[in-house]
Amino acid sequence: MLCLLRSTERLQSRPEKLDGVEMTGKSKSKQQGYCSNCGQPGSGKFCSSCGTPLKGATCPACGAQLQPGARFCHNCSRQLGGGSALSSKLPWIALALAAIVLVIVVAVTLMPSPPPTALPAAFTSQGVTPAAATPRGEADALFDQAMTAFEGGDSATASFSGQMALRAYSLLDGLDADAHFHIGLLHQITGDHQAILDRADSIEALVPSHLFAPLLQQRVGRMTGDDSFVSRGYLEFLERYNTEISAQRWEYDVHSRLIASFKSEAEQAVSGGS
Repeated sequence: MLCLLRSTERLQSRPEKLDGVEMTGKSKSKQQGYCSNCGQPGSGKFCSSCGTPLKGATCPACGAQLQPGARFCHNCSRQLGGGSALSSKLPWIALALAAIVLVIVVAVTLMPSPPPTALPAAFTSQGVTPAAATPRGEADALFDQAMTAFEGGDSATASFSGQMALRAYSLLDGLDADAHFHIGLLHQITGDHQAILDRADSIEALVPSHLFAPLLQQRVGRMTGDDSFVSRGYLEFLERYNTEISAQRWEYDVHSRLIASFKSEAEQAVSGGS
């Protein structure tokens, strides 16, 4: 009898098991699980982090039993939880990107423009792209096209572009020495000697010691075969050169290669004739 009582006491003192889970005689709280979608610990029927159905969840629309981790109800197709932590942050990420773009736009808008060049906008014949947006720019662009064709032996293009350029220059007011020089060079295409000399006179009327005037005069001497006229052009150019170059006129910079070539040619001609 004593052995039976001791066995009963040992049985009562052992923890009970229910479905493989040890119980202490009192109801134990349900074990905490983990969401199959986001991996966060959760209890209840839906994950508190992403809303994914857990064990025992039912569809809030039709009441159908849901499989754990389901994103849509198999009965009514209602969308359930299942969003990731990243998806919940997407609105904030988009807002941050928009703020960055706004800062970049403002910075570019407020960036100071480069200082304007001291030279006029449109130049030609020196590898500088003419600014054809202005009437002077259009005339200079046509001049450049005509002279390139003339030097390349394309007489048809040179003649057509030359006439267009002369027409464009005739529509301008207050021509400077550079524009008169261009017009004089264009008249080489038509062979109008007097028109070239007239432009040389117009240049000297503006600047009596300008280098472009004797340069045009020498061209006429070459075209007519008048050696004395050629020699006079060379001598006057060399006499004026130092003074004029020190004046730093912008048109001399534009036609620097032409001036340097003509100076070398004049020095050789003068030294050879002395």
